[in-house]
Amino acid sequence: MPSGTPILGKTDLLSQETELVATYWDYKNNKKKPEQVHYRSGTKYYWLCPKCGKSYLARVVDRVVRTTPLCNDCAGWKSKKSNKTVRDVLKNINIVWDYANNSKRPEECSYQSSEPANWICAKCGHHYPMRIQDRVRKGDKYTCPICTNRELKIGVNDFVTVCKKKGITAYKDWDYEKNGDKRPENYFPNYEKEKFYWHCNNTTKYRPHSYRMTISARYYGQGCNICANRELLQGVNDLFTVCNDRGLDLVEDWDYENNGDKTPYNTIAGGRTEINWVCHKCGHHWTQSIHNRLRGYGCPACNTSRAEKLIQCILKKWKIPFKIEYSFTDNITPYPFDFYIPSQRILIEYDGIQHFKPIPFFNKSIPFRERVRRDNVKNACTFNEGYSLLRIPYIYAPEDNKEDIAKLIADFIKTKKIPQEIIDFYAKYEFSNYAPLARKWNETTGD
Repeated sequence: MPSGTPILGKTDLLSQETELVATYWDYKNNKKKPEQVHYRSGTKYYWLCPKCGKSYLARVVDRVVRTTPLCNDCAGWKSKKSNKTVRDVLKNINIVWDYANNSKRPEECSYQSSEPANWICAKCGHHYPMRIQDRVRKGDKYTCPICTNRELKIGVNDFVTVCKKKGITAYKDWDYEKNGDKRPENYFPNYEKEKFYWHCNNTTKYRPHSYRMTISARYYGQGCNICANRELLQGVNDLFTVCNDRGLDLVEDWDYENNGDKTPYNTIAGGRTEINWVCHKCGHHWTQSIHNRLRGYGCPACNTSRAEKLIQCILKKWKIPFKIEYSFTDNITPYPFDFYIPSQRILIEYDGIQHFKPIPFFNKSIPFRERVRRDNVKNACTFNEGYSLLRIPYIYAPEDNKEDIAKLIADFIKTKKIPQEIIDFYAKYEFSNYAPLARKWNETTGD
């Protein structure tokens, strides 16, 4: 509908409905003049009834369209209330009407009445007051203050009772000592305005502890934030405490200089954030998540020697004769190989991370470029002389990839072919000639 300031002489009420304004406009009660009002406005203004003389409110557009100038009462348009009673509307009235506490019967009350009445919940039997028209409008589902958790009744809708009914055991973890005089049965299951203390029943991951969480979160299945490594609790899940409890020496490798404000005391054990480490054995610096460190991943430089020990154990277990740190005497190459199996003319090398990028503090007597050159010389000479060379990169960590390393060696000894996954890995490093030489070797080696 039009609103705002009308155009004088075109859309104002005075110019468009002169007779109507002159006869019925209530100048006394209206703050605006008719020439200031749009003749199709939906706003209500005061008009004078020609029959009773009273002033009444009506929209401008309704007065313009309406044929009679009478007020609603004089025109006989007064709204009529329904004669229906509460009994006519509510089918289960005999169950929900509180006859003992109501002075009237349901057939004596209009279903539109605003009077309060007493009711009984058909579901839980709770007695409660509510206006008749509200009870009729809302129905059975949304009226009882207990069933809708607007009122707490211990033994009916409290946290402990509801948990028992649904087979939820969260209430058993309530820490009565730390929560003081607060008890779980005094709260709704969905209460989330306050955090309470709970006993953690996971005794295998960290030392015994309690954690803070809302009742609602526990009711809907959320567990300990400490064990999930979402929250730090010093003395329980910090790295120093965990290492001390498990007898690990990770703290000795902590790089205090490059980790900023982070220390083993204020860092969660098991987090996946990358941390700086410095090996307390060889001085090698590297980054790795605490999660992986706790899984057994250690210094990548020191991993080389552990891998070599693993390969020795594998070959000994299979009773395959081999030589370690083998150097050829017929000038094939002056550089030694980790393992040599004479009976099959097979060579095996385990390449630590220092073979792929410069590593500070690692064997300064052999610079990275020189190490690359030596590896390429060994690759070219061995393949050219008919020796098969398997290089196992550092990504096959001896702690977690024992079976993978054993399978690589077994397949290699059986076929004398370099596995495709090894070729693909070395192909990413352009400075190495191993991938193209190995690919060519596989093409010329029979099945």
